[in-house]
Amino acid sequence: MKNKDKSSSSLNNRRRQSNKRFCNFCKRFGHNIETCYQRNKSAVSISAATVANTESVQPMAPVSAKSQSSGSTFTISRDDLINIIANVIRTDPRTGQELGTGPRVGRMFPVDNLRLPLVAPVSVAAAATASSIPSLALWHARLGHASSSRVQQLASRGLLGSVSTKNFDCVSCQLGKQPALPFNTSESISTDIFDLIHSDVWGPSSVSSIGGSRYFVVFVDDYSRYSWIFNMKHRSELLQVYSNFAKMVETQFSKRIKIFRSDNALEYTQYAFQAVLHSYGTVHQLTCPGTSQQNGRAERKLHHILDTVRALLLSAKVSAPFWGEAALHAVHTINRIPSPVIQNQTPYERLFGSSPDYHHLRSFGSACFVLLQPYEHNKLEPRSRLCCFLGYGETQKGYRCYDPVSHRLRVSRNVVFWEHRFFVELSHFRASLSSSSVLDLFPDEAHIPSVTAPDPPVVAHDSLVDFSVQPPDLTDPFPSSPFNEQVEDEQVEDELPNPNPELGSPAPAPPEDLAQDIPPRHSTRWIYKIKTRFDGSIERYKTRLVAKGFTQEYGIDYEETFAPVARISSVHALLAVAAAQVYMQPPPGLSVDSNKVCYLRCALYGLKQAPRAWFAKFSSTISHLGYMASHYDSALFLRRTDKGTILLLLYVDDMIITGDDLSGIRELKDFLSQQFEMKDLGHLSYFLGLEITHSTDGLYLTQAKYASELLSRARLTDSKTVDTPVELNTHLTPSGGKPLSNPSLYKRLVGSLVYLTVTRPDISYAVHQVSQYLSAPRSTHYAAVLRILRYLKGTFFHGLFYSAQSPLVLRAFSDADWAGDPTDRRSTTGYCFLLGSSLISWRSKKQTFVARSSTEAEYRALADTTSELLWLRWLLTDLGVSTSSATPLYCDNQSAIHIAHNDVFHERTKHIEIDCHFICYHLVHGALKLFSVSSKDQLADIFTKSLPKGRTRDLVDNLKLVSHPP
Repeated sequence: MKNKDKSSSSLNNRRRQSNKRFCNFCKRFGHNIETCYQRNKSAVSISAATVANTESVQPMAPVSAKSQSSGSTFTISRDDLINIIANVIRTDPRTGQELGTGPRVGRMFPVDNLRLPLVAPVSVAAAATASSIPSLALWHARLGHASSSRVQQLASRGLLGSVSTKNFDCVSCQLGKQPALPFNTSESISTDIFDLIHSDVWGPSSVSSIGGSRYFVVFVDDYSRYSWIFNMKHRSELLQVYSNFAKMVETQFSKRIKIFRSDNALEYTQYAFQAVLHSYGTVHQLTCPGTSQQNGRAERKLHHILDTVRALLLSAKVSAPFWGEAALHAVHTINRIPSPVIQNQTPYERLFGSSPDYHHLRSFGSACFVLLQPYEHNKLEPRSRLCCFLGYGETQKGYRCYDPVSHRLRVSRNVVFWEHRFFVELSHFRASLSSSSVLDLFPDEAHIPSVTAPDPPVVAHDSLVDFSVQPPDLTDPFPSSPFNEQVEDEQVEDELPNPNPELGSPAPAPPEDLAQDIPPRHSTRWIYKIKTRFDGSIERYKTRLVAKGFTQEYGIDYEETFAPVARISSVHALLAVAAAQVYMQPPPGLSVDSNKVCYLRCALYGLKQAPRAWFAKFSSTISHLGYMASHYDSALFLRRTDKGTILLLLYVDDMIITGDDLSGIRELKDFLSQQFEMKDLGHLSYFLGLEITHSTDGLYLTQAKYASELLSRARLTDSKTVDTPVELNTHLTPSGGKPLSNPSLYKRLVGSLVYLTVTRPDISYAVHQVSQYLSAPRSTHYAAVLRILRYLKGTFFHGLFYSAQSPLVLRAFSDADWAGDPTDRRSTTGYCFLLGSSLISWRSKKQTFVARSSTEAEYRALADTTSELLWLRWLLTDLGVSTSSATPLYCDNQSAIHIAHNDVFHERTKHIEIDCHFICYHLVHGALKLFSVSSKDQLADIFTKSLPKGRTRDLVDNLKLVSHPP
């Protein structure tokens, strides 16, 4: 009984204690928050969902609750197990299977069947605290975003404590540290020679070679690995070098280069170079920007050549200016060395199909003795000269040797080599490289073989003093160069005319006479100029003696300066001739008495009055042959004979001669050659930047080369193209956008575009718009210029076509855009003239006054068109074109046509009365005839406003602007 009471009392005590426990989560008695079923149920569902979404759970496998490390078992209490399971996954999220089971023994739960993921076994307690173990990603961030391999090394050494080994991805490292992807080794080889040519340009060298070169270009055949190298003074020479190389391939191997691979250097992407590739049908493969590895074979060949050049220069102990000859020597030998890339064959053997000959090879820089020509020595002087061997003749079967006495390269087959001694060990000459000319010492009658002499006794000699010479630093081959600035190389000096072109030899009309020193006088200078052809190649070298006219003052040194040139619009009058005597100082290089000055007898470059004096001299000279200047273009000279008409058009000192009297043309050229220094350039192909192409159908005029240079200057060679030069319904204003900080580029581009309209009438309106803001250009104006350039890029080869079958009948179109300028509401006039189907004159201009109606704007445009029409009729009459019938003038405004035909004027036409009388007068006298034309057929529409792309394309076709790629 006592025991029963005692047991009952204990139960009541437990109940009272249980009732005292209160759960703050579910607000009930009998348990606390740790054992709350509602709380644990919610926590388990949230924890399981969270872990299932964030962890990669693997399939479960039953394991023993026995510890594998110590072999001991473990038990946990119910509350602890509930607490653990509340924070750990209870079931496999993939299968729904419970993690473990076990019988209840009192308040304990021995677990004998626990399922864990297929990873290294861990204890349940460790699993409960897994979320607190730092991950590799966390240590990666702590260590300043070190690489994952470095973090794993530290973790494996136990320096970071317990670390989760789960892999991770770091977006920040990917964005901030991503390197360029490695390039796969190219194992492919072309199947035939010249299927693929690799090329690259090296330079500029800090030291010019003895030939004046600062660059070299290498061409590598992909199939044979044979290399060709060419030294160049300037990158611009690449065009001529490649043209010659392509012709050599076609002539010597009867092949054409199929694919040409290079980087994106300017010399490879310029228009002229691309035109040459297109003419041969060669595909040009360019590397991606900043990815020179795609041109790896050419790059590797450059490294190979330069490594060999350095070794040759060091072994021969010669100075840096010999690098050009060393490069040629290196390529000559590399082409004869087996290569594992081509199955240990030599490039020479792969290209020519036969083994090369090695018996002619000699050591670079070795001492050699060249047999002198009989006229170079007398009977008691040495018969040979010690020289430095540099390489092998390119066009002659001989050796290239440097002569330290004459400072020239000798090419000779009569050479004795001392290959055991270098030239610098034997030479006592102090060389100064002053010429790169080659002396051809290769007599045809001599047949003395080259031999290698036996070893002579060793004798001590003075070493060769360094004979390098620093040439002048000229980077651009084409600008003018004054006399007192050194010429870059001796080739240019040899090609240039005598610095005293007319002073040193008799001339029919000497330009100067020496006189006593009479002030004032003008100083002079020599100017050298390299003339180029339309494809960029060098045509000739030119020398000019100019006076420093920038020191002259108006009213003191000169008064009249006007000189007519061939005009596009009009020149109606000539100023009175007022010749004035001019004195100047003797030119540099002319030795005369210091008290003497020169009296100018003919026109001289540089003086303000020089163009005027030149034109007066030319016109008076040609008049002796019966030529007369046209009354309507003072630069047009003509002569009519029984055999036909001869025409001469003069633009400063360039001229075009044409006509149907062939004997008269020959007589004219002979006469001009006797009177002036003149060069006959043959059939017209390039004149004042215009490229003229002849065909049986007619003439094609373009400025593609000029447009290409303009795009390069604006750095738009890789830009996208547009279909129209002006954006539709867009008007420029003086206040739009932000002011340009440096407007010089804008002004240069607009000036170039103005000249480009000579053959591109389709951009006349657009250029007219942007040229109005040269004084204060803004960002919107510059954007309009860039749009014009992008339009030009898409219509690169567009130009005028003058048909040979076109009838010589003049037609005119007149149009106006009323109040089109939003700033001042002035109208825009546009007109064009066609001789048959050939466009010969056009204009887009803003009207001077504000028109009060569209009729007034159209009528003012008619008046301007009539003025141009009259001048063209008179000019065509001088050219022998019949203008007896009235010229049709087309206008799309009926009111303007009615006013022109109505000879009664009233207040509505009073403000344009002068224009009305002007048009009516010539209408009555039969100079013109007005016709109505629909707006669809109005060709002058393109000169007055922006148009949609379809309309622009139609007008371009109707104006005979055709594309004619080379």
